[in-house]
Amino acid sequence: MKAQFSDWPLDATDTVIAKLLFGACTEIGYCLSQDDNDRICAMSFDAIGEFASEVMMAEGLSPEMHRDLFRGLCAWVCENRSKFS
Repeated sequence: MKAQFSDWPLDATDTVIAKLLFGACTEIGYCLSQDDNDRICAMSFDAIGEFASEVMMAEGLSPEMHRDLFRGLCAWVCENRSKFS
């Protein structure tokens, strides 16, 4: 999923990444280890799909094999991005 939005790309200096990771854990159950959180927070993302893929892979899930979960996570990010700004 290569959706572009006005508030993407996100880079490692953007605290929104950490807030999205916290929300993904508390709201939909994608709770990552501190090492994975730190690694993802240090990354930059050109599209929502890139962020969602990293989160899913950190959870041990393949975005390609779990397309429904991938689409659900992308949709959650799209719907909730502004509340984590």
